[in-house]
Amino acid sequence: GALPDVEASPLQHDLIRRDFTVNTLVIALHPDRWGRLLDFFGGMQDVKNRVIRVLHSLSFIEDPTRAYRAVRLAHRLGFKLSADTEKLVRTALRHRAFDALSGHRLWDEFAALLRLPDSRRVVDRLDGLGLLEPVHPGIKVTAGTRDLLEAAEEVLHWARIEEVRVEPPELFILL
Repeated sequence: GALPDVEASPLQHDLIRRDFTVNTLVIALHPDRWGRLLDFFGGMQDVKNRVIRVLHSLSFIEDPTRAYRAVRLAHRLGFKLSADTEKLVRTALRHRAFDALSGHRLWDEFAALLRLPDSRRVVDRLDGLGLLEPVHPGIKVTAGTRDLLEAAEEVLHWARIEEVRVEPPELFILL
């Protein structure tokens, strides 16, 4: 659950430390290879298939916040999680990898998800993957929860029109 130590390394070594294949796509800037797409891990195929695939099997064990980022990225792009990625999220949950996260890191990831449009779908997705349990074991998604999320989204829509600053996570907690 700790943040990594960063050091200089060759490109492929840097890319192997990324979270998802779509985040390993790079464009060459060197004049001899200018504009050439470098895809060492099949990221372009995953973009074409509209899927978020974790880069390696221990990714969620090493940094469980990646599971929340996977959901956020998939939602923002209109992608789905690969079956293997979902399986690895559940494996990390079974191994209690999320217990190593600080409350601040977990809250930051959860809050970022609540800021997304159509947070009802996001919360349902988190619930389906078992990712609400690490946030708080008492969170239960019910019809009432979905109604409250819909009401909160209406308030946020109004706030954007009226240019009123409202932080979605805090609004959802108040509801």
